[in-house]
Amino acid sequence: MCMASANPFINKELHEFSGDVGSGYFDSFRFAGISLSRIHGCVNNSVEICKAKEKTFLNIHICLLGSVEYSVEQRIDTYHVSALEIKIISGEFSGIKTRLPANKATSEISIFLDEQAYRELMQGNDPMAAGYTPLNRKLSVCDMESVYKNLLCLINLPHPKNQLEYVALQGYCYAVIGEVLSRSMQHNTLALPMKQGSAERVKSLIDSNIKSNQTIRQLASISGTNECYLKKEFKALTGCSIVDYRQKQRMQHAQHLLGRGLLNIDALATEVGYQNTDHFIRIFRRHTGVHPKEYKFERGNECHEYQ
Repeated sequence: MCMASANPFINKELHEFSGDVGSGYFDSFRFAGISLSRIHGCVNNSVEICKAKEKTFLNIHICLLGSVEYSVEQRIDTYHVSALEIKIISGEFSGIKTRLPANKATSEISIFLDEQAYRELMQGNDPMAAGYTPLNRKLSVCDMESVYKNLLCLINLPHPKNQLEYVALQGYCYAVIGEVLSRSMQHNTLALPMKQGSAERVKSLIDSNIKSNQTIRQLASISGTNECYLKKEFKALTGCSIVDYRQKQRMQHAQHLLGRGLLNIDALATEVGYQNTDHFIRIFRRHTGVHPKEYKFERGNECHEYQ
């Protein structure tokens, strides 16, 4: 049975999934400039929940468990949110609907901010973001350790029975918003403007200093992005991984040095970034099919043939 309750002190709505409907609840709240809705439970049959109509600037949708698909009226986009995921969507919204799958546990939080609340929250942050830079993006809960505890508290807090419990819920809501927006702004200001050039920057770093043994994590930090994104973009740019590209460049440089007369294998290995000569020889043989000395000898014979 689905039950609704009201409290004269609290602007809220509660629907409990009980009996033949399922178990758990859906509730919603309105604070100053911010509204919150939570779903936590399981229904026996697929059902659509129509949330209160909102006209907002920002929607932070967090799915902790399950897979939720929801559409936004007056927008053609349909957003699909999987488990352990946060979507930040900017724009104006109305008639929000969430479809709950049958016999599947779902835990989700939706937070809607109006323009004034967003401006106030963004004071002191990136002015471009406060000027409504698009925030359509996805953040992984796994990458947000500082907010995860507040998320769990927010979804697990019982429906407030008095003003004090309502204020506590509001406090957790603000804590989550602050953490999520702070992390999003950090990603936008540091990583996003550089994303188009992150792979190019790393490629240039490798080309200009092939002796360097910087890790992928260090390269990602230097280029202002994360490891996962960098590896994906670098592969798209060059057709190979960062490790393979660096090896290829090193081997080409080693061949060039051998062609210029450098024959000391230990010095050659060091010159192209290898501390272990045997490892260098194995890599060189894998790329060329011969030992460095054999390569030097063959190149020498080729030069004599053309004289």
